[in-house]
Amino acid sequence: MQKKYKYILAGIAGLIFLIFLGLQLSKGIDTSLIEIKPQTLVDSFREEGTIIPQLERPLYALAPQEVLDLAVEEGQKVDKGELLATLDTKELDLELRQLQIQQINQQKAYQSNLNSLKLQQEETQLELNRAKNELEKAKRLYEAGAVSRQDFEEIETRVEVAQINLEKIEEEFKLLEASQDLEAIQTQIELLEHKISKANLIAPINGIVANINIKEGDLAPINQPLMTIFQEDFIVEAFVLEEEAQLLHKGMEVILIHNQKNTKNSFDGLIKTIDPATITKISPLGLEEQRVKVTIDFTVPKGVKLFPGAKLDVEFITAQKENALAVPKTALFPFEDTDALWVVKKGKAIIQKVEKGFETDRYVVIESGLEEGDKVIPNPQLAGLKPGVRINEVK
Repeated sequence: MQKKYKYILAGIAGLIFLIFLGLQLSKGIDTSLIEIKPQTLVDSFREEGTIIPQLERPLYALAPQEVLDLAVEEGQKVDKGELLATLDTKELDLELRQLQIQQINQQKAYQSNLNSLKLQQEETQLELNRAKNELEKAKRLYEAGAVSRQDFEEIETRVEVAQINLEKIEEEFKLLEASQDLEAIQTQIELLEHKISKANLIAPINGIVANINIKEGDLAPINQPLMTIFQEDFIVEAFVLEEEAQLLHKGMEVILIHNQKNTKNSFDGLIKTIDPATITKISPLGLEEQRVKVTIDFTVPKGVKLFPGAKLDVEFITAQKENALAVPKTALFPFEDTDALWVVKKGKAIIQKVEKGFETDRYVVIESGLEEGDKVIPNPQLAGLKPGVRINEVK
């Protein structure tokens, strides 16, 4: 009898569970849903870029000269050939004059020594010729017994001495040529003349004056630019990680994002150059990174004011898929050795196996298993979620 009651109680408990389960299933789960629509999926990364002039010319002083006149100011537009500043050349003029006098004196001394050696050479050559003629006569007389051996040998010695003296003079000619420093002095003169000719700073290009580092009365430094001329034809320079640079190519489109007060301006650019070698950069965390310099061409949009040296964001689009059916990566879960999604069909949850395709950091394209208009549960870990449970969409 007791056993019979146990069966009755168990049946009642099971019935209650089924009723409860039915109530839960009929009540369903409240959740937001993702409606699958075709979209353009983009894989990209961002780096900071710097606006730089495509053409820029720093101007230097060739000597520490006083600035007599500064004819321009920062921001001023100038034409090629226009006078920018005048530098004092008094000291350079004096140094040039001293070198020119030194050159004249050296030339005079050289010519005097040269004339003296030529005279000695002529006299020695005449002596050698006379001695040779006398030696030929003495030889015939000596062979005839008309001249003593001693007289003959004395004439031979005169020939040898004249020959040695002539060779010495030739060596002195060489020493004289080697001792002249006329070329060195001429080089110094030409350098000074060049410095003097550059005392007037002239604009080498059409452009805008920037970064003036001098004022009238200053002594112009020779180790830093006095000013810079640049043209308002800008490019963007960015340094990308080596592994990301491998995804880029010349002519690739990029998006430039420039922040202005309370607004962001986005405009297109094209990769102009990619350096063939990496350089070492230090990250904000103090780590060494191998990066590649990339330059980008762009056209400044109307109403946008850009300054050399300003920063902007560069978005490099490395991959793109049109009309893609995509879901957040977090919506996927493993199921029976493949990937799956929770899809809502006729108001109830079902497990839908899918095949993945192109991926970005956040999204993945579904190549098969989904159709346009399907609704996907974004959280596969939702409490109470199982096949057949009713889903109440929360807008």
